[in-house]
Amino acid sequence: MTAFDCIGGKAATGIVSKRKGKAAQKRITEISEGLQRQGEDLFSAQARAEAQFEDEITRQARVQKWRLINRVRVIRGIQQRVNATPIKGLPTLSVKMVDRLDFEARAEHSRIMGRVNRFLEKYRTTLLNKVSDPASFREFLRALDGEATNDAPAKALAAAVSDVNEFIRKRLNSYGHSIGKLDGYIPHSHTRLTITQAGLDAWVREVDDRLDWEGMVNPKTGMEFGGRPDDAYRREFLEAVFDNIAYGRDSKDPSWGKTGNGYALERHRVLKFKSSDDWIAYNDRFGSADPHSSLLQHWDQMARQIALSRTFGASPEDALDFMKSTVAERMRDEKVNPIQAMKAEGYAALAKGMVRVMEGGLGPNGYLGAQSARFFATTRKVLTSALLDRAIIISVPSDLNSATIAAKMINMNPANVLTTYTNLLSDAAKNGGATRQDLLRAQHSLESWANPGVTMARYQQEYPAGAWAEMLSNASMRVQGMNAHTDSMKAAMQWGMAGHMASVADQPFDALNPRLRAAMQRAGIDASDWEVFRTGPKYTASNGAEYLSPLYWQSATEIDPVDADRVFLKMQVFVEQWQEFAVPTRSLIARGIMDPRAYGLSPGGPVYEFVQSTGMFKSIVGAFLVNQARLVMMNPTATGKAAYLGYLAVSTTLVGAMAIQVNEMLMGRDPQEVDPYFLARSMLRGGALGPLGDVLVAGSTSWGGGVQDYILGPVAGVAGDTIKLTAGNLFQAASQAIDGDDLDLDLMREIMDYQRRYTPMWQTPLAGGGQALDRLLTDSLLLTLDPEAIDAISARETRRQNLFGNEAWWAPGSPLPTRGPNLGAAIGQ
Repeated sequence: MTAFDCIGGKAATGIVSKRKGKAAQKRITEISEGLQRQGEDLFSAQARAEAQFEDEITRQARVQKWRLINRVRVIRGIQQRVNATPIKGLPTLSVKMVDRLDFEARAEHSRIMGRVNRFLEKYRTTLLNKVSDPASFREFLRALDGEATNDAPAKALAAAVSDVNEFIRKRLNSYGHSIGKLDGYIPHSHTRLTITQAGLDAWVREVDDRLDWEGMVNPKTGMEFGGRPDDAYRREFLEAVFDNIAYGRDSKDPSWGKTGNGYALERHRVLKFKSSDDWIAYNDRFGSADPHSSLLQHWDQMARQIALSRTFGASPEDALDFMKSTVAERMRDEKVNPIQAMKAEGYAALAKGMVRVMEGGLGPNGYLGAQSARFFATTRKVLTSALLDRAIIISVPSDLNSATIAAKMINMNPANVLTTYTNLLSDAAKNGGATRQDLLRAQHSLESWANPGVTMARYQQEYPAGAWAEMLSNASMRVQGMNAHTDSMKAAMQWGMAGHMASVADQPFDALNPRLRAAMQRAGIDASDWEVFRTGPKYTASNGAEYLSPLYWQSATEIDPVDADRVFLKMQVFVEQWQEFAVPTRSLIARGIMDPRAYGLSPGGPVYEFVQSTGMFKSIVGAFLVNQARLVMMNPTATGKAAYLGYLAVSTTLVGAMAIQVNEMLMGRDPQEVDPYFLARSMLRGGALGPLGDVLVAGSTSWGGGVQDYILGPVAGVAGDTIKLTAGNLFQAASQAIDGDDLDLDLMREIMDYQRRYTPMWQTPLAGGGQALDRLLTDSLLLTLDPEAIDAISARETRRQNLFGNEAWWAPGSPLPTRGPNLGAAIGQ
């Protein structure tokens, strides 16, 4: 009796349910028919189908058992954490846990990047967002795909990348996933819109001859095709793939519980190409990202997924729901004030939003949603390149001040951070150097190599924008030096901490400086962790100095891998937390409040785009405020808190004052007089609240709008200016014509103001703050086309001078400076 008949008999007698029996027979028939379509005879196909079905059932049972085991692991972990938390800490427990996961994700990302740092160094992107060595990168892709290459370095880098991908797969599988191994794995995402616009016939013609049919898995059989199928069968298969892309994978056999990031990770590769060249050709036309960007985005996403899965398994939102119920149960059992239970529910909702941000949120809905999302993301990218083209002026002194404060809080010498920062800037200018090489050998990497948009992430997180807009925004950051600064500042803080920990490695935990020990304890580090870490391997730099870096320690230690991973994670999370204090970049708590993805909104939708647009340039403000609130609370006494706030106020005021005065001189004006209004604005500007400081003190932002424009964001501002320039002028012209008045629109002045405000990189310090371009090009052209505009220019300059008091040393409308800047104006001379 065949297995097919046996299943039918058991279903008929009730040993198995009829539904399951029919489903099993249907699957066996599907496999058998698929094998027959591939050329096998009936009896052979039937026998292989039954064997394949048995293997599938065995694998499915094994996967379900593994998921159940890990679900129990997650449940017990949550119960233990809830039961061990004091009652007063229960309401905020979920938020604190998810916030820590953000730093664990950063630690995992640093570890991954450290293992491929030579790849990142060699194939970093250029100013135009292209891979720096395209010929070698193509050889790298061939080696990664298992093809022969004579480029030994590319082959070695491909081996390192393969090792990292395998490390990620095994790590995720250890936390409840079931991801199969794929050799030569390069993450790939189809561009749905491009494929559907091309149509089925064109897409089939493009892909058919590029596929490795022999090694590709036939989903109907679960086995490889074993050869090239006939035309009809290939067409049938490709049409099914096309439909999955065009209509969504879940449009076939809808079922409960097969969506979400956890399950998406487990989907096997459907299309296997003959060679890397075939895949690249296909990806150039139908892929959503180039191979280099795809790898970087994959590693970033997997680092977040590892952190989430470690604590919450493959379904983080389900785990958070269970945690909320567990907290409520304990509060109910212990008769806690119901108000506290309501607070816990609110924090649980915030924690779930934070998880959604970590997971990346949803994609756009439908054709119009995709087009709208791309349009608004592109607009915001262009605006950042235009309105943040002088961000370096405030970022350098502000970050140096933040790093100094952070270093002192853990009894670290800030001078060591500054020295490393200076050395790394020098290395960047030389495109290589001893300090950078020490970092690479110690398993560190520079962030902008790993993520070209890392600097922009300090200000805005975006749905993928147009490639040209991405290039503009990144170029703006690179041209003014923001990439080099942010990279060097972060690396300097990490390296400084590694040096500091090496300098105290001879001290047991109880003998550490109280501030450093308290900071470690807040990060979950205890005496046993420190003992294991401090007695482990240290990195000896080229100058003979020793560094106790978690990244190097983890790669060189010989202790049990499980213990090593536990200690590494605690120490690297500690480093990542203090790096964030030193260089405010992003706060998951702030993003859980401000990011529309936290509320399940899809890019392209009107609410999503409104919230995202109003949030422009506010993410770093949120990060700064959250960081400072935490640092204030680290001071145990009211006196300590007051002293910290006093020092913060003074230091940020000095930083802000410096930035304002430098900016004024770049804009062709004397320094402003130092008065109470100036000091108030300086305090806000130095605390990463620059635009808000302009609004509160001067009534307008640096890009020209008032309070409402700061609240609504620059997108609303550019929309208003565009309407005013177009429809507004048309309406004004029509009104004047109806009234019989002469046509007087000030059109050229408005066009020049619009160009001056929104041209990318127009005000970059590299161009002298924009004044040379303004005076020699914009003003000259305006006065040539509209000589009467000089009156409006003069009136505007008079209003500005009445507001701030400082005069222009390079007057608007003048082709050359009339004098040098009066540096004594700052003290009223």
